[in-house]
Amino acid sequence: MRSKYLTLVVLAGLTTAACGSATKRPTPTATPSPAATTPAPVADVCQANPAPATSAQVAVTQPAAFAQVTSPLTVSGIINAFEATFRIAIKDASGTDLVNQQAHSQQGQVLSPFSETVLFTVSAETPACLWVFQISGKGSPTTIQQLPLTLMPS
Repeated sequence: MRSKYLTLVVLAGLTTAACGSATKRPTPTATPSPAATTPAPVADVCQANPAPATSAQVAVTQPAAFAQVTSPLTVSGIINAFEATFRIAIKDASGTDLVNQQAHSQQGQVLSPFSETVLFTVSAETPACLWVFQISGKGSPTTIQQLPLTLMPS
């Protein structure tokens, strides 16, 4: 009794049957994805940073860069602040302070967590730059972490 069988060998996209005929396997095509629904990026109004911080000095974890935020705004992260005291400012596109307030971390002279509430008032969507920084012994801002944001009316 003879049995019928078919042996298939797959090589480089070709399917070859034992009988010697070859057929090209269809190449999968990418399905076009629908248009992205993410909002357009917020304008970065942060000006040149005069004294950038390193990640060993300050890291803001909330809010995220380019976030749209309302008041009250929670600003959180870690900072190595002298005497656990530092500043949080929100600046408009011209660099003018809309808010500039003192803040505190859990400990001074070590990288330590902080979470502060910042109040602001705007009547329209406003591009802004968040600064988390310290004041040097000479009175100028130092170890500055900048984040672009959009302030939204409450």
